[in-house]
Amino acid sequence: MFIRNVFYTFSTEIAAIAGNFLIGVVLARTLSPAERGIMVLVMTLPWTVISFVSLGLPQANIYLVGRKKRDA
Repeated sequence: MFIRNVFYTFSTEIAAIAGNFLIGVVLARTLSPAERGIMVLVMTLPWTVISFVSLGLPQANIYLVGRKKRDA
């Protein structure tokens, strides 16, 4: 079961990488440099804002929950 899950995860990652590569090639061929720059800005801006707004809270939650001792 574990090996099958690893294989599915690996296959999904490879498919995502290949799909992103193909989409990048198609967009590079169809868009002008200015249009591609606008598209990259529109795609990058939300992730940048989310990174600054979250202020590392998800990582802090994982750290603090892992530090707390619990009875089994």
